[in-house]
Amino acid sequence: MNRTASVCLTIAGSDNSGGAGIQADLKTFTRYGVYGTTAVTCVVAEHPGRVSRIKAEEPAMVAEQIRLVFEAFPVAAAKTGMLFSSGIIRA
Repeated sequence: MNRTASVCLTIAGSDNSGGAGIQADLKTFTRYGVYGTTAVTCVVAEHPGRVSRIKAEEPAMVAEQIRLVFEAFPVAAAKTGMLFSSGIIRA
């Protein structure tokens, strides 16, 4: 990690096509010199124009990902995307 870069956490779904979700967030963060960390809320099987399946992560797992990122990194900002469920939002 570049110690001069700001750290941002994205809490979102994973888009296997790379056009949205945490994959797109990480591309954007990198473009602007921000070190990206993630908490995955769900995994989406899709391609442009078609979502085939969505599998949500357990709220406790999302909360643990967030906790560990904050334990290890000086997070300056957080961005949310597909939070998926009220359980994940509460976590």
